[in-house]
Amino acid sequence: MKKPSKFLQGDVSRAIKGALAGGFKFEEVRVEPDGTIVIASSQRLAAEHDALGVVELDARLERDADGKS
Repeated sequence: MKKPSKFLQGDVSRAIKGALAGGFKFEEVRVEPDGTIVIASSQRLAAEHDALGVVELDARLERDADGKS
């Protein structure tokens, strides 16, 4: 038997519409396993990536892919 969903498509649509109506600029919308809807701005994503060192890793991978070690 299938478990009931913790969120509905309408929940996500309302969250996005609300963010847009409020002038919020975002890059990502995701639903966490517990049903929490997360709308992340580009600034928040950049801060998360910096904290994890992902930005530097991405830059290194791009250089390696271009053959510029």
